[in-house]
Amino acid sequence: MNRLQSFQIERLEGNEEFIRLRERLEKGEKAIPICGLAGSSLAYILAALCSKRSHPLLLIASNRERAEQMADDMQFFGVQNVFHFPDTETLPYELDEPHVEIAARQIESYEMLCRIADGEEFAEGKAPVIIAPLESLLQKILAPEFYRQKRVRIHWGQTLDINDLCARLVDIGYERSAVVEARGEFSVRGGIIDIFALPMENPIRIDLFGREVESIRPFDSFTQRSFQLKDTLEEVAIPPAKLVALTRKSIEANINLAVLLDYLSANALIVLDEPDAFEPQSERFEQLVEQQYFEASAHSEQHTPPERLYSSWSALHPRLGAFAVISHSQLSVLETGGAKSIRFASSSFEDVRPSFEHYLELIKTRQLADYHINVVCDNEGQLQRFDELLREHEISAASFIPGLKQDLKWSPEVGKGGLRDIVLSIGNLHEGFSLSGAQTLFITDREIFGRYKRRHVYRRVYKGAPIAAPTEIARDEFVVHVDHGIGKFLGIRTQMIDGRKVDLLEILYSDDARLLVPVDKIRLIQKYSIVENVQPSLDELGSKAWLARKKKTEEKIEQMADELLNLYARRTIANGYSYSSDTVWQSEFESSFIYEETLDQLTAIEQVKRDLEMDKPMDRLVCGDVGYGKTEVALRAAFKVVQEGKQVAVLAPTTILCQQHYNTFSERYAEYPYKVEMLSRFRTASEQRKILERVKNGEVHVIVGTHRLLSKDVAFSDLGLVIVDEEQRFGVQHKERLKEMRTSVDFLTLTATPIPRTLYMALSGLRDLSIINTPPPNRLPIKTRMIHWDDELIREAILRELNRGGQIFFVHNRIQNIDYIAERLKKIHPALRIAIAHGRLNENELEHVMLDFVDQKYDALLSTSIIENGLDIPNVNTIIINRADAFGLAQLYQLRGRVGRDVKQAYAYLITPAGEAITDAAIRRLAAINEFTELGVGFNIAMRDLEIRGSGNLLGKEQHGCIVSVGFDYYCSLLEKTVRRLKGEHVEDLQPPEIKWNVEGYLPADYIPVESQRVGIYKRLSEALKRNQLQDINDELKDRYGAIPLPVENLIKVSELRIAAMERGVRRIIETPQGYKLSLRAGADIAEFSRNLQESRRSINDKALIKAEDDETIVVQYANWRKLPRLEKAIHLLSAKAAQE
Repeated sequence: MNRLQSFQIERLEGNEEFIRLRERLEKGEKAIPICGLAGSSLAYILAALCSKRSHPLLLIASNRERAEQMADDMQFFGVQNVFHFPDTETLPYELDEPHVEIAARQIESYEMLCRIADGEEFAEGKAPVIIAPLESLLQKILAPEFYRQKRVRIHWGQTLDINDLCARLVDIGYERSAVVEARGEFSVRGGIIDIFALPMENPIRIDLFGREVESIRPFDSFTQRSFQLKDTLEEVAIPPAKLVALTRKSIEANINLAVLLDYLSANALIVLDEPDAFEPQSERFEQLVEQQYFEASAHSEQHTPPERLYSSWSALHPRLGAFAVISHSQLSVLETGGAKSIRFASSSFEDVRPSFEHYLELIKTRQLADYHINVVCDNEGQLQRFDELLREHEISAASFIPGLKQDLKWSPEVGKGGLRDIVLSIGNLHEGFSLSGAQTLFITDREIFGRYKRRHVYRRVYKGAPIAAPTEIARDEFVVHVDHGIGKFLGIRTQMIDGRKVDLLEILYSDDARLLVPVDKIRLIQKYSIVENVQPSLDELGSKAWLARKKKTEEKIEQMADELLNLYARRTIANGYSYSSDTVWQSEFESSFIYEETLDQLTAIEQVKRDLEMDKPMDRLVCGDVGYGKTEVALRAAFKVVQEGKQVAVLAPTTILCQQHYNTFSERYAEYPYKVEMLSRFRTASEQRKILERVKNGEVHVIVGTHRLLSKDVAFSDLGLVIVDEEQRFGVQHKERLKEMRTSVDFLTLTATPIPRTLYMALSGLRDLSIINTPPPNRLPIKTRMIHWDDELIREAILRELNRGGQIFFVHNRIQNIDYIAERLKKIHPALRIAIAHGRLNENELEHVMLDFVDQKYDALLSTSIIENGLDIPNVNTIIINRADAFGLAQLYQLRGRVGRDVKQAYAYLITPAGEAITDAAIRRLAAINEFTELGVGFNIAMRDLEIRGSGNLLGKEQHGCIVSVGFDYYCSLLEKTVRRLKGEHVEDLQPPEIKWNVEGYLPADYIPVESQRVGIYKRLSEALKRNQLQDINDELKDRYGAIPLPVENLIKVSELRIAAMERGVRRIIETPQGYKLSLRAGADIAEFSRNLQESRRSINDKALIKAEDDETIVVQYANWRKLPRLEKAIHLLSAKAAQE
C-alpha cells in the first residue's frame, strides 16, 4: 500500500458508519447488513477493513462484470492479495475447457484457497481476498484433497522418471508437442523437459543430468531461449491444466466435488454484494442447468445429474451462518435476522452528463468543504492534461504517480487560499463516488470527459510478438532451387558418402526426378510461398524453362523498380509544409493512449512524424492487421497537423467505418479545442451544407467522411493532411482524385492487409512503408468451430454469449433470403432481439440499426459481409458465418477478426451445408481458418497467404504474376538486389567457400527429432556470416536440446571454418592426409595471400608448412596432422589475420 492509499484509508477513521461496521465485526456479529455505497465506494470500505485484518475475505458479486470491477477497485485502494475466481463462461454440460486465461485465474485462486484450507496464517493487511461471481459459487469445484494430489512438484536434485512425469502431466491435462509455444503444453527432448503451466508468465525448462534434476529455468516461448538469470529456480509446482476433465475424473472416481465455501477457514469474512438478486439469478441458472441436462441426456445417457455438478443459493445460504457475513445493498435497507443495517451516505456520477464545467464546479465546492479530492486518470498523459486544465482555472493540484521516488514521501498539501490540493493519480478505478462521512471525493477522468470505460484486462501472459515468416521447410512443401526451379521437398535423407554420414535434402521434380542437395548448399533453396488455390507445376531438371522464367521476372522487377525509383525521386524535390517538433500537448495526447504501444506501432508513429517534419509531401502507407493499432498512428499524425492550424480529412470506404472513425476521433480529441465533424450519408442534406460551410471557414479541424469528401463542392480553409483507410476499396474516379490531391498535401494511407517484412525490406527506398506486424498484448486466439446447420448448436452459441451479457454477429451474404434466416433464428431462440443490416438499406435505416446495435438494443446483428472491414464493437464476441465455404480465406479472416477485440474468449462458427459437395479449395480454406491461432506456426502460414495477397495489391497485377512464377521468397530476394543495384550500391554475389573435410558433421534425428527444425538450423548455419551468429546457434542448441553431440560440434566448426575462409577470399578448402589445400578466388594475388598467411602463422606460433602449389592453390601441411585437432588448427590459422585486422 503506497502513501496515497494509506492516507485515503485513514480518512475513514473519522467515518461513523465505518467505525460501527468494524466494531460490530470485532464483537463477533455474524450478520451485518450495510447499504448506500454507490460507485466504487464498497471497494473503498472493504479495502479499509482488509488493511487491519489477518483473515481471508470472500466476496460474492451478483455477476461476472461486477466481480471484475470489484477486483480492480480493491487493488486500486491498495489491497495486495486479490484473487479473482471467474466463472467458466461456458454453458452447463459443455465439455469444453474454459479459455486458458480463465483457467489460469481459477488455478491461481485454487492455489491460494489450498493455503487457506491448510490453515495458513497471514500477516495484518496481507490476508487474501477472493472475489467470485455468484455462478462460480454455484458451480461445484475440485475438492481440496483431490486438487493437492494432482499437482506435480519438481525440485532441484530430485530423481525424475521421464515416462512417469509425462504420464502425470497428461493425466492433469497437459498436451505433448514438439515445441512448447502455448500454456498447457509440454515437450521432451532427451534430457530436456519444457512445460508451460497455466498461471505462469513463461514456460519452464527442466534439464536432467541422467535422471537427476540439474536445473529449472524459465524460457521465452517465442525465441525458445532460456532467460539469462543468475539463479535458476529451486522448485516449481505444476498445477492442473484442464479443470473440466479433472472434474469428470473426480466424479468417475466417486470423489465428491466441493464448493468455494469448503476451502474457507472458520475466521473468514464473507461479503455478499446485492444478495437480493441472488435467489432469482440462482433460479434462472438452475433452469438453464436443467434445460442443458435435458438436451444433453437426449443425445446420451452418460451425463452426471445436476446435483453432483451444481449447487443452488437456497442450499448454500444456510451454510453462511458459520461465517461472519456482510450483506451489501446499494439501495434498500437490509434487515438480516433482526440485525440493524448500517447506512452509508454516498453518491455516484452514474446519471451525470460528461461536462468539464460541471465537474469543475463540483471540485471547487467540495474543495471549500475541505474534502480530499482524487481525480483518477488512466495514464500519465491524461494526468498531465488534467493538471494543465485545473491550473488554467487557478486550482492547485498535486500529482501522484505510483513508483516514483518522490511519492514514497508523499503527504497531503495545502495549496492556495488554505485549500487542500486536488490529488491527481493514475489507476484503474471503475466509478467515482462521494462519501460525505469521510469527506472524500473520487472522480475518474472518463466520467468527466465521457470516454468509454476502460476495458478490463487481467492478462499478464500474452505478449505481442511479431508475425514471423514461416521459414522452416516441412516435408511435402514446395521449394524453389535457385538453379533448378520449383520442386517438392521430400525430407532429409541420411547417406554414407566416403565412409561418412551425410545429410541430404531430397527434392522431387517433374517426371519423378530426384535432386539430392547437400545441407551445406541449403542456401540455394527457399520456401515456395504463394496464395491458396495455386498449385505450382514442378519444373523439369535440366530444362531451360526455369532460367527463362527467372530472367523474365528479373526484367519485370527492374522495370517496376525503375518506375518507383523515379517517382520517389520526383517527390523528394517537391515542396511541402514542414511541421514543428512535438509540443507538450502532443506528448500529453500520446500519453493518454490507454493501451501499451507495440514496438512496430511506435516505429510507425515516429516514421510518420518524421515525414511531417520534412519539407516534402508525405506519402506513407501503414500496413497492419485488424486491431493492430493503425488508427492510433493516424490520430497522432492528425493531432500534430491540427495544432498548426491546418485541417485533416479522414476518408473511409463505408458509412459504418466512417461513423466509427468519427466516434474515435471525437472521443480522443474531447479534451482539446479541436472540432471533429463527419460527412456521410448519415447526415441530412441541410446538415451537410452547414458542415461544408464550417469546413470552408476553418471552424472544423478534422472532417471524417466517405467518398463524399472527394466531391467538387468540398472546399477546405487550409488542408494539411489526408488520411485514407483502405484506398484499394475506392473506385477508379476516386483514386484519380486522390492522386491529384497527393501533389499538394501530406498523405497517410492505412490498410488492414498485412505486408511481410521481406517485401518491406526489399522496397525500402522506393516506397515509404510502415508495417505493424506485432499483435497487441493480451490478444486471445478465437475458438473456431466448423459445423453444419444445427439448431441446437446455434442455440448453444447464442445462449452462451447472451448468458455473459454479450452480442452476436450472424453473417448471411444473400439479401434475397436474409429475412427467412431471421425467422429461423427466432424459432431457435424466440427471445432473441435481431437487427438486420445490408447495403440496400437507406441511410437512416442503416444508421439507426448500427447505432442501436452498438447501444445494445439488439442481441444479434444479422448482416451481409458489410461488417467485414473495420468494425470494432468490443461487446460482440461470437460470430456465426453461414455458408462459410463460399468465402475466401482473406474474407473469412477479416470477418472472424470482428470478434475477439475485448478481453473475453471469442467464438467463431463456420456453417457449411450438410450433404452438398464442397470444392477442395473451400475445404483447404476452412481447414486453414479452423486450425490457425494467433499463437502458433499455423497462424503464420495463414497470415503468409494474406500477406502475399496484400503484396499483389500493393505491387499490381503484373508483379503478382511474377510472384506466382518464382515464389514469394525468391521474388523478394530478386527485388532487393535489383533495388540496391539501381540505387548505385555495390551488389556482390559471393558464393561461400566449398569445404571438403574428412569429418562427420550433421544434426542427428535423435538430437533434434522434428525434421523441419533440423532444416531450419541447417539454413541458419549456412547463412551465418559472423562467428557470434554461430555462437548464438551453439548456445541455443545446448539450451533447447541439451549437451551437443560430436557430429553437431563438427558441423558448427565446419561453419566457422567456412566463415574464416570467406574472410580470407578462399573459394575451396580440401583436407589432405598431411593438412589441407586452399583454392583462391579468380584474380587473387597468390604471392600476397601466401605472405599474409605466413605472417598469421608466425603471430600464433603455428608449425605449418605453407607453400604455393600453382597459381591459385596454397598447400598447408603439418608433420603430425592426424594427431592434431584438425578443424581447430585450420580455423585458428585462417582467423589469425582477421583477428589482427
